[in-house]
Amino acid sequence: MNNKRGLSDVVTNVLIILLVIIAVGIIWFFVRPTIDRGTGQLQGVNECITLNFEAISCSEDTGLLCGGGVSGEVKCYDVRVRRSAGEALGLSKLRFVFELSNGETQIVDDSVILDELEEKVYNIDYEGAYNSAAVSVAGVLSTGQGEKVCAPVTRVVCS
Repeated sequence: MNNKRGLSDVVTNVLIILLVIIAVGIIWFFVRPTIDRGTGQLQGVNECITLNFEAISCSEDTGLLCGGGVSGEVKCYDVRVRRSAGEALGLSKLRFVFELSNGETQIVDDSVILDELEEKVYNIDYEGAYNSAAVSVAGVLSTGQGEKVCAPVTRVVCS
């Protein structure tokens, strides 16, 4: 009789373990579609996590090559940019977002891309009558669905 009691404890433990495994399977069956839908919406987000461009300085360029344009008003700026370490899969260009003194923004793209840990001065010009108050730099990635613009990390005031 003593052996039967010990055997029933083992059977009870095995049944409890089986019930827990079945319960986890049932919960996973209902939760998995929700997780799959959520991760599908996040595709393309992690490409920008390791991509970091920092605008270090911005100064107006009054050199001889600056001027003219269709309207006669061309603004030129030297923007120093530094790229941090990090992979950049699909990086196609840099986007300079100038905040103008009248509150509007001017966007200029440049296809010259920095290597990791590289620093470069970009000579950027745009047509317009207003001076730039500040600039920020963002990476633009080419994806299967088009372009994805990463959020700018820093903003620097132009002098």
